[in-house]
Amino acid sequence: MRALKTLRSTTARLSRRRFVYRSGLIVLGFCVLSVFPESLLQAQPQNVEVQVRPLNAIAPEIVVPPGRGSSAMRRTTDDMRRAADDRWERARDSENFVVEVRINNGTDRAYLIKANKVSLRAESGERVRPLEASEDDPTPVLTDQTIAPGAEIRGYLSFPPGSYTGARGFLIEERTQANEGFSIDF
Repeated sequence: MRALKTLRSTTARLSRRRFVYRSGLIVLGFCVLSVFPESLLQAQPQNVEVQVRPLNAIAPEIVVPPGRGSSAMRRTTDDMRRAADDRWERARDSENFVVEVRINNGTDRAYLIKANKVSLRAESGERVRPLEASEDDPTPVLTDQTIAPGAEIRGYLSFPPGSYTGARGFLIEERTQANEGFSIDF
């Protein structure tokens, strides 16, 4: 009988301890939720967006409905259209295959782009490196540079004439020197 009382007493103490332990965990969980801002708990994934598009294949479009906006806005839009048309004409008249590279760094880390590491994939599967910049290339020519957190860069690269199926390359994370590759199909 005594053994049965001891067993019941021990079981009751263990149940109370489990209850206290579980209650403590629940309270701790609520404390953690109240300490951390909601934005950390629901953080959006940050990434680097890379776009490579051939300029020889399509003309840029800047559309503004006639008679809309201020005269300053129309002048600015006209200037943008002329600049885009100039790039388009230079790319279209070029014997080379011209691509526009746009990189948007949506992270809190800085990245380095090395222009000569961006290559195009020929239909044969071969990787083709960009040509040296010349005065006939559309500007701005993509150069080796650091892309700061939250920044966007854009530049143009010329490749030998040919038929290409996509682009490949990588960015170097500045702090760790790790390569982060990209592959884009045309």
